Amino acid sequence: MGFLSKIEADEPRQSLTGRKIKKIRPMTAGEMDAEGWSSRFRPTVIELDNGCIIFASRDPEGNGPGNLFGVVDGQQVALG
Repeated sequence: MGFLSKIEADEPRQSLTGRKIKKIRPMTAGEMDAEGWSSRFRPTVIELDNGCIIFASRDPEGNGPGNLFGVVDGQQVALG
């Protein structure tokens, strides 16, 4: 993993629960560098009001950027 360290499973939930989304944006070059990613694909970052950021990785080891998926009004969507 890059600039994030692996933390206990409950800790991220506590940091994220009840937070508001401040911004949805592409990952910055500095954030890509911090993760050790050199891909031209820049994943979507969800930035919260407490400064936490959430983004997708290709796999649990953080070997590259990934894409976020979800469902809006019953339709599957991809962010990014």
